[in-house]
Formats: sequence, structure tokens, C-alpha cells
Amino acid sequence: MSNTSKRRFLILLASTINLYAYGQGILPQWMRRSDPKFPPLVANINITDPNETGTIEIIATTTKNRITSTKVNGLEIGGFEGSIGKFERLIPKGKNVLSFVLTDEYNQTFSKEFRVDYFDKVIEKKYKKPNLVALVIGNSNYKFSPLVNPVNDAKAVSDKFTSLGYKTILGLDLTKERVISLINEFGSLSRNYDVALVYYAGHGIQIAKENYIVPVDFDVNNLKTDIMKNVVNIRELVSEKISSPTKLLILDACRDDPLIGNSVKGRGLKFEKGLASMELDNKDDKKNVQSNGTLIAFSTKDGFVAEDGTGNHSPYTEAFLRYVTDKADINIIFRRVRQEVMKKTQGSQIPWEYGSLVGDEIVIGQVD
Repeated sequence: MSNTSKRRFLILLASTINLYAYGQGILPQWMRRSDPKFPPLVANINITDPNETGTIEIIATTTKNRITSTKVNGLEIGGFEGSIGKFERLIPKGKNVLSFVLTDEYNQTFSKEFRVDYFDKVIEKKYKKPNLVALVIGNSNYKFSPLVNPVNDAKAVSDKFTSLGYKTILGLDLTKERVISLINEFGSLSRNYDVALVYYAGHGIQIAKENYIVPVDFDVNNLKTDIMKNVVNIRELVSEKISSPTKLLILDACRDDPLIGNSVKGRGLKFEKGLASMELDNKDDKKNVQSNGTLIAFSTKDGFVAEDGTGNHSPYTEAFLRYVTDKADINIIFRRVRQEVMKKTQGSQIPWEYGSLVGDEIVIGQVD
């Protein structure tokens, strides 16, 4: 065979081999892509953010090319159904790099790299609205020493509880008779509720280490009877009148007035500034009030006095109204209130709480 014949034979053989390889899809990728008979592999790949378990979903869509291999970081993870592939992968905590490679029937490849960060996600706790009833009292119109803000405070607190969907009883400028009447009404109602809340703003006094609510008809200049019969014992209110398993008593009632002090001392009784800390032992039934879930909040520490305020509300009530709607446990609310009042009064008034709540959190603000 001449050289010319050999050359023609080799060209014919090479053409035959190339045609066979072309038909079988085994040509080098650069050769196949240059031929319009091999459709290019085009793909779109997206991944979701890791869920709480660290799992992502990979969604890949392609053209009509049949996908023969799907790999992530070199590991085969399966094929496609038609032109769509969906895959789930568990991602280790920390920073991850995912190399995603598709191969089609013509041995063409498409690759994409992802960087995925997986951190533990905090699942927000769900809160339910407590089964709560509130009694709100504000006394301002005293005969001997009127106060500016308690009625304003009580109205605002009552409106706030009502807006939050709670059953609320409001009493303003109450006489001793009316205070007792409302407390009895509230006590009977509290049997049907898990949480009973009492909010009192007005004058309060401490006599012989006991704390008392002062009604508006308390007259220091014309007391014909025993002074003790003209005030309401706060301990009895908590231990005897309220029947709910959980009791919240909020007292913005530590305002000081020398007329009350002089009147009490003039009758041979021991009077001290502010209100006294409250021992929570229930002497009547010998049960510990703390075990029933009772918390008593004072607008200032025992032995100190609270400000009535120069605006529409006392510093304590203003702070309470600001934070009570927060989605937080009531103990956290009181801590925020304390911080706010201390800041506003430059540390001269420090709210304080006594007792302890038991069981789950009580969130009376924005609940789910």
C-alpha cells in the first residue's frame, strides 16, 4: 500500500471512530460542546437555610439533558426525576462548603459551590394568656392630704389590663365601706381564676409593722373611733380575701404624709415612715403564702417613701405601664420597672418585691 493510500485509510478510520464516539457521547467535552447536536447542560441550583435540626434542602432544575450523576463533595446522592432534583442534607454545625456537581448523558458537567453556616436556632417559647382577673384601686381625693396621680394611675392601669383582654374591676376614690365591698366582690370572683392581681395607688401607712390601705374618708382631724377601724389591713386582703392559686399585689402606696404620722402617734400607736416588709407566713391557716405563689411588689423599699410624680403618673406606675406589655415573665417586668424608677429618681426610690412565685412563667403582656 502506497503512502498516499495509507494516509487516506487513516483519515477514513479516524472519521469512522469519531463518528462512533460522537454517537456514543464519549467525545471530550470541548468537542461535544462545539457541536450544536449536543445541547449544553444548563442548571439552576438553590439551597434553603438550615432548619432547627441543621438540615438543608437542595433544589436543582436543568434543561432537557438527562442527569446521570449528582454529587455533593464527591459523594453520589442520587439522580433526577425529569428535569428537577430535590435532596436533603444534614449539615454539621459551623461553617460548611458544599461542592455540587451534575453530570449529564453526554458527560457534560455543571458545578456550583455553596457556603453554608449552621448555628443552633433558638426556638421562641410560646406563652398563653393567663386566666387572670384584676382589681385596680386609685385613691386621690383625701380630705386631709389629696394626691394628684393615684386616680390617673388606676385608670391607666385598668385600661391597660382591659386592652390585654383581662377581666378588670376599677375603683376610684373609695371610702372604707366601698373598699371592703369591692374586695369582697373581687375575692368571690377570684375563685374562678388562676391569677388574681390587685393594683393599689394612694396613701398607705405602716402601724406596728403592719401595712394598711388608707380610704379617702380617713379623717385625721376627726377620728371619733379607733384609727384601726378606718384603714384596711393589706395582709388580710392577701391571705383571707383572695382565693386564686397565684396572687399578685402591687402597691404604689408608700407616699409619706406627716398628718397621718402625727395622728397615729397621738393615739399611742407606733408609726414609721413608708411601708413595712411583709412576712408571708399566713398565721390564720398556718400555711406559707409563698407556697401558694404570692408576690407583693412595693413602689419602693420598706421604710422609704415613693414619689407621687410631677407628670400624669407616678414614676412607678409610669414604668409599670411601659413594661407590663413586654413578652416576659412578671419577675422580669418588675426588674425592668425597678431599673427605670431608679434611673428617673436618681436612686432615691428603689422598688422592691417580697414573696415568690412558683410554677411556669407568668406573662401578662403580649402573649401568643
